[in-house]
Amino acid sequence: MTSPVRAQDLILCLTPFGEPDAGPAAAACGAGALGILDLGDGDRRSREELTRLSRAAPGPFGVRVTGRCALDPGELAGAPDTVVLAPDAPWDVGEAAAQYRVLAEVTDLAQARAAVRAGVHGLIARGAESGGRVGGLSTFVLLQLLLSEGGLGVPVWASGGIGPRTAAAAVAGGAAGVVLDSQLALLAESRLPEAVRAALRSLDGSETVLVAGHRVLRRRGPDAPPPPSGGADVVASLLGAQDLRRQLLPVGQDGFLAARFAERWGDVRRTVREVRAAIREVVAGAEWPDSGEPGSVPGGGLEEPVGAGVTASADGESVGLLDGGSAEVGGGSTVPVGSGSARLLDGRSVSTGGGSAGSAGGGLARVGGGSAESVGSGTARLLDGGSVPIGTGPAASLGAGPAAPLGTGPAVRPGT
Repeated sequence: MTSPVRAQDLILCLTPFGEPDAGPAAAACGAGALGILDLGDGDRRSREELTRLSRAAPGPFGVRVTGRCALDPGELAGAPDTVVLAPDAPWDVGEAAAQYRVLAEVTDLAQARAAVRAGVHGLIARGAESGGRVGGLSTFVLLQLLLSEGGLGVPVWASGGIGPRTAAAAVAGGAAGVVLDSQLALLAESRLPEAVRAALRSLDGSETVLVAGHRVLRRRGPDAPPPPSGGADVVASLLGAQDLRRQLLPVGQDGFLAARFAERWGDVRRTVREVRAAIREVVAGAEWPDSGEPGSVPGGGLEEPVGAGVTASADGESVGLLDGGSAEVGGGSTVPVGSGSARLLDGRSVSTGGGSAGSAGGGLARVGGGSAESVGSGTARLLDGGSVPIGTGPAASLGAGPAAPLGTGPAVRPGT
């Protein structure tokens, strides 16, 4: 079992939509990230892609296991060094942890506690913006909850709605790193069918629906699959990206990021480089190990605590936890951000470019229900789909679509 957090663990690149595709995973490893192959059904194609990745990856890689995977830990032959277990994965955590580093995807605090008791080495906070099985908490609300929970004692990665600025904010806030999955779907290395790629190119974040605890693409017309009549297990068995006429595409509210990443960067190597650069720009005071060399990094993903004069900026604006123009960092410390300052994650005030923001813990009237009401000094944060500039009115309710404008500024979608 390897060190809990290494340099390449800053960015975990998971093959999208539960499909085994060695290309993006191998490219991620070559770019200094950790490529993770979803084992899908564990069928012949899964085994072939695992063999392909084992041969192509220049360093450590991982695999992901869901409830539909027919493989068991012994059949991996020690090839990966990391195993990601979905909440419905059938593998015994103790057995897997004896052979591999095990990271558990969780959607709430109860799952996190149970996973730590079972012996996992890390947690992936899978927010409601994600596709597939999700809970009721957005990525950053869930991340904040897990990081503030005493007794977990394992590193936590943020998954869902991750773009370059949200990645930076997550790590500044104490995450060990971030997970990219649907963001990789339209990059050059992806081998998804053209019908899936065409559907992804037109997404704006409002086209998904929650079915038995799983967020999937909402499709209409004669080629759309019939609505499933069973519960969560039935829905999980229908997830996939090979045939949209019979499968449910597990894409989340962050699905629009696939086209944005493809337009900006085109391939996995450039994507990893730019996301890593965004993180390092924000956490400018930290000592970063060489991304090509495994190295020990504490659970926060940094060599030293955030909060002692760290500068945060992106494209001339402050960077925020929820990507709306403010920066939130760890430990409650105040740090310079642009022309203002910021505090982090535990309900303390922030300021952005001279304007003030109310607290996220003591000021929000509601958390986790898809909306946030007016905060303290007339500021609001949207907790399910990004954040909005500071104004004087209440925050608009967020459903499946982008945030509505608030105050005097435009809405900001997650992951930008």
